[in-house]
Amino acid sequence: MVLGEDGIIAQAKLAAERVKQAEDNAQSELVNLVEEISNILTSDSPTPTRPTATPSPTPTPTPTIKGAMTEGTSFAEKESKEITDGEKNMWVPQGYTVVDPTKNENVSYTNNNNPKIDEGIVITDKVDGEGKSTGNEFVWVPVENINSMVMCKDHAGSTITFEGEKFSCNGNGAGAHEPTNTQLVGKLYATTIGNSFTEETPNTTYNANSGHREPAIVTGDSNGNGKDYDANSSNLNEVVEGTVKTKEKFLEQLQGEFYDMAKSVAKYGGFYIGRYETSNLESTIRPLVKQGNKPTTGITWYTAYKNSKNVKKAGSGAKSGMIWGCQWDEVMHWFLRSPNPEARRYVKNSEDMGWFYDNANRIIKDTGTPITQGEDENKVNNIWDMAGNVWEWTMEAREAWQRIYRGGDSRNIRWELSRKLSKRLLS
Repeated sequence: MVLGEDGIIAQAKLAAERVKQAEDNAQSELVNLVEEISNILTSDSPTPTRPTATPSPTPTPTPTIKGAMTEGTSFAEKESKEITDGEKNMWVPQGYTVVDPTKNENVSYTNNNNPKIDEGIVITDKVDGEGKSTGNEFVWVPVENINSMVMCKDHAGSTITFEGEKFSCNGNGAGAHEPTNTQLVGKLYATTIGNSFTEETPNTTYNANSGHREPAIVTGDSNGNGKDYDANSSNLNEVVEGTVKTKEKFLEQLQGEFYDMAKSVAKYGGFYIGRYETSNLESTIRPLVKQGNKPTTGITWYTAYKNSKNVKKAGSGAKSGMIWGCQWDEVMHWFLRSPNPEARRYVKNSEDMGWFYDNANRIIKDTGTPITQGEDENKVNNIWDMAGNVWEWTMEAREAWQRIYRGGDSRNIRWELSRKLSKRLLS
């Protein structure tokens, strides 16, 4: 059953009650965790600077991010709730509830009494007394097969399986083996600048210092021996965890984060994406993923990377961070699979659906607000502003000096390739 007591909204309400009990029982623990995070984020560190070598022009405004959220410690251990729509399942982390479309007019499904996961289920970390969302919001992106996102670097074309909390790579000349942090990498699509995402052939070649790749560092040198960007001491001091702040440690950190993300996606069958472009990302205060806020611009990739980790709710058992290129690509795959023709069109050509120059006149709008009053042109599967308004950083690297951003911005005019949200642009 999906409706009545077993419906997805009913399940979410039950989950919320369990979450409230867990929060009451662990209030002192959560307070300590919040204080710990605050101390880390406000500790002394060098002023963020942009790398000195800039082979390509800096975009103006600089990109913001679409945050992504996956398992931290363990969704299950944190009183999370697995819910179903009768066909697919998803997990709601502790401290989050499914937004009730009957009480929140900016959330809609084909049938609000029987919402489907493939339509974009929205969760929030805070609701008021009337059941309206007042917190950060995320949308669940179902992933049907981890092989569409992730591959084994040393054995391109092999199949990845996930059982018993472990990955296994098998095929294409390789015997079954568990990949290490260094061997699991992103599978990226249409990686030639200007290619359309609808060209489905993925790039299965991974080179440590060239081409499109993740996880990876960029140092300004094609052999990985440069001293700029991810080898710059100011940048490393800002982003590397621990006391040893070297480019090698940063690469290890990125590889570990990618592996953890892939493991969570494989285990739970999906991930969360920020429903709106991120605001308040430049400060040590928790960033906002809420409707009606101006997206953060004018910050470096390093500041965005660091502060995006604080988007998730403390104590939720979740991790948040800047979206990986393979996650953005997977959202495109999800849109293309959608029964909603507007979602499919959004991927192929979003020029009349996004906040671009023709309707924006170079003005950045508040995220989550419509192009035309009362219309939802720039909302697909309940996710806003994937196309236009401001560019959005990803974790993806290219060549020796570039990070990839996606989605176009309010300065893009009709003929530009970047008017398609699936296009990759260079930083």
